[in-house]
Amino acid sequence: MSSETETLLPPNKPEAFESLCLDLWKVIWNDPGAQKNGRKGQSQAGVDVFGQEMGRWAGVQCKQKDGLLWRHLTPKELEDEAASAQSFQPPLTSFVVATSGPASVEVQEEARLITVHNQARGIFTVEVWSWEKIWHELYGRRELLKQLLPIYWPNLMRSADSAIGETIREAKDMIRRYRICAAA
Repeated sequence: MSSETETLLPPNKPEAFESLCLDLWKVIWNDPGAQKNGRKGQSQAGVDVFGQEMGRWAGVQCKQKDGLLWRHLTPKELEDEAASAQSFQPPLTSFVVATSGPASVEVQEEARLITVHNQARGIFTVEVWSWEKIWHELYGRRELLKQLLPIYWPNLMRSADSAIGETIREAKDMIRRYRICAAA
């Protein structure tokens, strides 16, 4: 199996999606000190999660989008978030907009164009990570995924535990019936 054939839906609450991004980027950046930027309602300079990657400041803006309603990140939203992140202090060297929505050619192109413009000015690169990319990264980090499953997908875990319990009961019943038949 691969991340293309096994996919979970993203958390359905913006706060949970932001927490999941924090958990993932702590590992990506190898920075256990990465953290959320302030709290809801505060001006965050376009950055929800920040940390250091190889001694350089990095930031993530989390955009929860409802895939069932086909809401997605727009090039204008990306442009606005990247402009806002320019006021983050200390200055960032890399900036990611993480979205629970689908990938978009137009948004990816806008990220590349902003990066070229920013590099000419000596400021941060811009990337967009769709849910597919985030899921691929989680799926490739099995230990992290095992830790996160019960936190962000508790109903799935309860269903799996229930199914495993039922399978064990069925196996024990089959063994019991086999022993009865073998004894007869």
